[in-house]
Amino acid sequence: MKAFYLKLIDQLTKSAEVKASFIDKKLDPIKAVDLYKGQYLNPKIFEMYPQPCVFMDWTILYDSDNSKNPSKVQIGIHLSIEQLRDTSSLSKQLSKSLLLFDYIDETHKAVKKITTPITGKLRLVDEGVVDEASSLSIYKITYQAEYSGRKEDAMEDYDCTDGEGEIEMQGELIDHFEL
Repeated sequence: MKAFYLKLIDQLTKSAEVKASFIDKKLDPIKAVDLYKGQYLNPKIFEMYPQPCVFMDWTILYDSDNSKNPSKVQIGIHLSIEQLRDTSSLSKQLSKSLLLFDYIDETHKAVKKITTPITGKLRLVDEGVVDEASSLSIYKITYQAEYSGRKEDAMEDYDCTDGEGEIEMQGELIDHFEL
């Protein structure tokens, strides 16, 4: 997941193409990316991040028989923007207030392109407003992809040797087959 996280940082904070895409929509580009640790839920514990920013969480879903079905990773992208304007239909600055929707679209366009050697193509799973007590607008987009980062191999439990050798047996072979 380290490779994915580093690509997320590059894509959202360093890519000239992504920055230009945000600017073309009259949006500030993403200023910071961090692993999600409840930053917007506990503002007294964490330093304030420059807005807009993104936090990432993930869960790896292993199949009980991962030889048949590949493992999957679920990646959550928490988009955080400062929202000080009124979003009601009565607002005199409604167009500015609704920039959250443009941030969501631009962030999704940038993130959905990310793949790594251990994560496949991202598939959108769900998205929605995070309804928590916060002075920020938080929107979470969840993706899923195939994951090949940690494989359990049944052969790891056995000592294997290559080449010619002899097998010594003690006791006798018992034939359980009736002819």
